[in-house]
Amino acid sequence: MKNSVVWLSVFAILFITGCDNYRTITISRSTLQKHIDKKFPVDKNILIARLTLDTPDVYFTNNNIGIKLKYKGTFLTEEIKGYLDVNGRIAYNQGKGAFYLTDINIEKLDVNGLSFSDNNKAIDVIQNIADNCLKEFPVYQLNQKNFRQKIAKIFLKELTIKDEELVIKLGRS
Repeated sequence: MKNSVVWLSVFAILFITGCDNYRTITISRSTLQKHIDKKFPVDKNILIARLTLDTPDVYFTNNNIGIKLKYKGTFLTEEIKGYLDVNGRIAYNQGKGAFYLTDINIEKLDVNGLSFSDNNKAIDVIQNIADNCLKEFPVYQLNQKNFRQKIAKIFLKELTIKDEELVIKLGRS
């Protein structure tokens, strides 16, 4: 068993350092969408609000990943529903082999048909809530049954977004 681990490690290092074709893994928008769809609907109790988030739509913008959501629930005693569009920079947690959104931007916030996208106070509050909720919500987790993704967990060097795909570059740091 010990020898197989050593040989696997040697093979992985040669694989990563010697073959340009194998230094890149791409994850399509549709793959991210399928991964996120499995986690919805999401129910959240946040101090004075209870929300159900539903119908996520994943998109790429520049080097960020965004999610458009429908929500419904209560705020204090009022029924609310609307749309939320957030995007953020992609970050990687090696220990979990997962990708998360950080540096969240609120692009659009509608509540009961009214736009709050230009209301800085409302955006600041929602942005803080989104930061706290999304920092523990993986948008994708590497598949440890897939050899290349298992190697990526260890040798991930760079993340970029190109042509509707999350591009993972492997190598030594």
